[in-house]
Amino acid sequence: MEFNTLVNLLDTHNEANIIATERFKPKEVIFIYKQVKDQQLQLESLKKYYNSKFSNSTFISEPIEKFDVESIKSVLDKYKDKSLLINVTKGERIYSLALLYLSQKYNIRCIYLDVENKKLISFSNEGIDITDESFYDLNIQEIIESSGGSIIVDSNESNSKAIIDQIIDLISNNLDRWERLKYRLYDPKVFIHNQLDPMTIKLDMKYLTREEMHIYNSMLSLLKKNNQIQYTSEKQDYITIKFLNNQIKSFIFKSGSWLEAYTKRVVDNIRQVDDVKSGLLFLWDSEKNRVKNELDVVAIKNSTLICISCKDTGKYDEIALNELNVYAQQLGGENVVKILVATKAPLKHPVQERAKEMNIELVIYDGNKKVFEDKLRKIILR
Repeated sequence: MEFNTLVNLLDTHNEANIIATERFKPKEVIFIYKQVKDQQLQLESLKKYYNSKFSNSTFISEPIEKFDVESIKSVLDKYKDKSLLINVTKGERIYSLALLYLSQKYNIRCIYLDVENKKLISFSNEGIDITDESFYDLNIQEIIESSGGSIIVDSNESNSKAIIDQIIDLISNNLDRWERLKYRLYDPKVFIHNQLDPMTIKLDMKYLTREEMHIYNSMLSLLKKNNQIQYTSEKQDYITIKFLNNQIKSFIFKSGSWLEAYTKRVVDNIRQVDDVKSGLLFLWDSEKNRVKNELDVVAIKNSTLICISCKDTGKYDEIALNELNVYAQQLGGENVVKILVATKAPLKHPVQERAKEMNIELVIYDGNKKVFEDKLRKIILR
């Protein structure tokens, strides 16, 4: 059955409204909203997205002074002679119930999308009908843009995947050794950065132990073999390294980058995950300006976002939890899945309790790949 006009309630996150539009392809899409500043800003972002995504559907906004049966009824009275379909998936429950009540009063078909379980529930005077549906899967960019944000950078596109995968395996397979070595990367006496030539670094090996010297020599050989660096020995313990790829340099010297890349790889290997990005830098409209935010790994499954923060340490606290919580809810709303991945349990026990209160899952990678990968999979697929 075809419907000319789809009626929705504007919400902070409108994924289900977008999926309904994609499913029924109406000529008109109506969004009922309350005339308050937050909803008006949300409406403008959504309208921009709809005009780009659904050029064959006319976007109509219907403001009301307050959400009550009479106000919503006045909107339906304007369009009741058209072939209407009412979508009650989003919006506050009391207003969705008001729409459902009016749909039955006017004998207008009403739908609810159970996206997670891939069910379309239809309400009419004949009763309730539940059918299996393969809904359109939104990607990460669509969810962010439909809510007023935009992606600046993500680190998915890489010409260095092969060498990065080798580095990930070296670290993840030798976590105990990495714990002893990683602090040397940030020791200015050992690695001397040249501000005038950012691609050149000097390595002073006289500060290294025999084990460290052996490992760093192996790493230099690996990077040179893969055409990522050139290096020369000026003295017995003094090496000048010229990076040929800025991405590899940033990957090595950015704290936790290997854990972010490893986590992304694990999530990407979960068949049911539809899209995954790492190193996601995004802008968000606030009341005063555009706010820049960053998340380490963002994935999506059945139009539900999974937001992951990665910490190669045990030194994380409530501030890290709050940041993840704010960014995740901003992107994905109440149903977002929030995960903090770390290589150690938090040093402060209250952090674990606080994470539970915020519905943030803590996943610790202690070197056991199977346990780590199984736990991530279980959280994402539940």
